[in-house]
Amino acid sequence: MKEQLLDHINKQNEKAQAWMEAAPAGSFRGAPIYSEQMIDDAIEYNGVSSIEDWDALQAWNEYYDAFKDEEGISPRWTKWSDRTASEWETLTKEL
Repeated sequence: MKEQLLDHINKQNEKAQAWMEAAPAGSFRGAPIYSEQMIDDAIEYNGVSSIEDWDALQAWNEYYDAFKDEEGISPRWTKWSDRTASEWETLTKEL
């Protein structure tokens, strides 16, 4: 399973790298690029065990940051595994 997860994340890394490189001249784009160590840490610390888990964790991270920006507090009562990636993305858009 880890090989499938690494393949999935590496494809995301490639898309992020291409998006950053395609920035118009004079502008800056930043996106997370995950190393194998960062992936291992997410697996160990957060209990990520599948591609769906990884996607939910990433979507929750975006929701968490957006909620804090919008409401002024961190939604510490939430956990990435409470919802799917799609559900977190919907909640983020609703903010």
